[in-house]
Amino acid sequence: MKICTKCKIAKELNKFNKEARYKDGYRSECKVCRSNRQKIKSKNRTTAKRGSEVYTAINDRLTNEKRLANRERYRSINNLMTRDEFVEWYVPNYFAGCTLDRKDNDGDYEIDNIQMLSKVEHNHKKRLDRLGEYTLKENVPCSKCGTIKHYTEFYKNKTGINKYNPYGIRSECKSCQRN
Repeated sequence: MKICTKCKIAKELNKFNKEARYKDGYRSECKVCRSNRQKIKSKNRTTAKRGSEVYTAINDRLTNEKRLANRERYRSINNLMTRDEFVEWYVPNYFAGCTLDRKDNDGDYEIDNIQMLSKVEHNHKKRLDRLGEYTLKENVPCSKCGTIKHYTEFYKNKTGINKYNPYGIRSECKSCQRN
């Protein structure tokens, strides 16, 4: 019998991996605890790698001339984070299916101005940002053609009226939906 240094439970020796460096020839933590530790370490390593890739994508978005030609507003946005501080923030905040987004779309990329959102939350935020100034009026921009039309020029949405969709309409106007 041996006591695991992690879970503090006495277990039989066959519950420990062999290790010649130790006096008794077995590791100090049991197979289950070691496996759990390795899974967490591997997950964090994978998440850190993903975070590093996201950081690269942010820099590409802000420095790639072809992208900047299509998205004028990105010319005024800066990345004020280092790769290391971004990855350090990213690893504990990451969850499956999340999207990175700025809290203030006119602000720079910095730790205080970024957040993780689910796809649904991100889509709702994009819609609110797009409707923004139009929510108190009856004119709404079409997401496809970009023209501003009266809200009656849009089909009703199945979800109805809610805080993300104050008129309960689709994002594309009727003429774009027909095409």
